[in-house]
Amino acid sequence: MEKKHVTLKMDIYTPSDDKLKYKPVIIFAYGGGFVNGKRTEKSMVQLCTEFAKRGFVTATIDYRLGMNLTDSELAKRAVYRALQDGRSAVRFFRKNATTYNIDPNKIFISGHSAGGFLAIHNVYLNKDSERPASTRNYFGRLDLGRLDDIGENKYYKNGEKISGRANGVMAMAGAIGELSYIENASDIHGIYFHSTDDSTVPFESGEPFSFLNWIPGINLPTVKGGGQIQKRSKNIGLKHVLNKYSGRGHSVHTNFFGNLHDDIISETAKFFYINFLKPSTGKILSINDNLKTKSSTDIQQYEIQQSNATFYDWEITGGKIINQNDAKEKITIQWNENSSKRAITVTPYSKHLAKGDELIFNINSNSYLITSKNKANLFPNPAKHIINLKLNNEQSYQKEVLILIFNPLGQKILDKTINNLNKDNIIPLDISHLKSGIYIFKAITSDQSREIISKRIFIK
Repeated sequence: MEKKHVTLKMDIYTPSDDKLKYKPVIIFAYGGGFVNGKRTEKSMVQLCTEFAKRGFVTATIDYRLGMNLTDSELAKRAVYRALQDGRSAVRFFRKNATTYNIDPNKIFISGHSAGGFLAIHNVYLNKDSERPASTRNYFGRLDLGRLDDIGENKYYKNGEKISGRANGVMAMAGAIGELSYIENASDIHGIYFHSTDDSTVPFESGEPFSFLNWIPGINLPTVKGGGQIQKRSKNIGLKHVLNKYSGRGHSVHTNFFGNLHDDIISETAKFFYINFLKPSTGKILSINDNLKTKSSTDIQQYEIQQSNATFYDWEITGGKIINQNDAKEKITIQWNENSSKRAITVTPYSKHLAKGDELIFNINSNSYLITSKNKANLFPNPAKHIINLKLNNEQSYQKEVLILIFNPLGQKILDKTINNLNKDNIIPLDISHLKSGIYIFKAITSDQSREIISKRIFIK
């Protein structure tokens, strides 16, 4: 058999007017049983669009089609070819990270049905020794090659090999060939969507297309769906989420009209945020406890340790900041001599501007409080004409709130004081005059002493 040259393409979606240099990426692969389908399938376009609105660079990709339905071993070649093409797409983004302003270590892969197989196998079938026998020289068929043998972008300029393995996985109605591919607790984290009434890809284990079993000659390999992947992940202590349904069938991600279910976006975004993007808070340590000025006013230096954050937002009670370095993990504070309460509040941010939990360090009692409780909420987000700021009870005493909105360049485009809170502590804000894109929304107490909320918003 002769080798054939196949040109595969992808459609790339980028956040509008987002100048962030380290955006995360999600690659989506369509379904179709490895025999049909196209990258412009409606739900793939919707997924790319919705996650681009949330600050991800996204892509919907081609992959090679064609599957032998009559030989369970030969059918495995279709999955392997697809995972090779998925790895090629990952390598493309890693090689061109600067061009697309993305983080090469935050590339995630996803797909529905056959695309879900592609995504799952991309991250878990990651050794040449795990390849099915039929992917090698098999009864006159060509060896399909190693995992990263297919496609371009195989090396960086310095000659280092580029890995095509994604950093995280999301699969809708997908399955895996062998549970042993998922090895231990340090393996890739995944989120899965699967319905128990799926007759195309089994929720537990079995042959795909069970409704075709009556046709003579159909012979497909046994695969393990979301239920089995969850059991395997639990047994080895691997972080994962399974969203299990009972009435969605094979189209677990779309409704009767072909539109995405809301939870597909929200649950996936939450999973990637918590497991990959959200920075750890760390611990505040004093560098020099006994340094004092001639006036006996305490000057202390503090630093954050055990944190993977890039930026820190500091607030001081009972003193003031007199020095901090550019990275902000170190800070010098001049404490007020007569202050009865001294506390440091710090909020970490990742290089993707994902916000971590707030840490409060009480100097007097040497105690910590970590809180992820929202002081306020913004909804809807994305928004089109109106966005609502809802204050919790802690802010209910506020008669006035200062609202600030910044564009991706950090330019202030709205500065407004609101004093018309309704009985539900909800502030509606007209944003109809703003162009579609990503903005930073900030709400501050009227005396500007404390931030209420800081969040990226998406305007349609």
